Amino acid sequence: MINRVDFSANAPVYDIRHGALLPDHVAGALTTRLKPGARILDVGAGTGRVSVAFARIGFDVVAIEPAPGMLQALREKAGALSIPCIAAEGSRLPFQNRIADAVVSLACCTLSQAGRACCAQSQMSLQTTDPFSTSGERYG
Repeated sequence: MINRVDFSANAPVYDIRHGALLPDHVAGALTTRLKPGARILDVGAGTGRVSVAFARIGFDVVAIEPAPGMLQALREKAGALSIPCIAAEGSRLPFQNRIADAVVSLACCTLSQAGRACCAQSQMSLQTTDPFSTSGERYG
């Protein structure tokens, strides 16, 4: 069993530390290889910094986040945008394989046991067998 930390208490200050939204031009640059309206899973979505940005430019985003406080902040930030928010851990995604065109995980995929499981689950969620990713870079 993997012990995890509930980051709900960080929700009120998360956007101050990390930025409230990914800028539209950065979101657009990160999605150039996707078709308009493609489904993107945001694993470890936090307060929606990436989810809301991708939804604003027309993508079908599903936010996955285990911390209830973070999900509440994401829902408030999303406003009228339709972003399904699912309380789940990245290492145990509640989906069948091949349901997404892309998976983004800016924080949860690390070299820890949970991170490796998160990456494996994310890859199984992709519709393609040739996923692309950008890792180790900081955007926005």
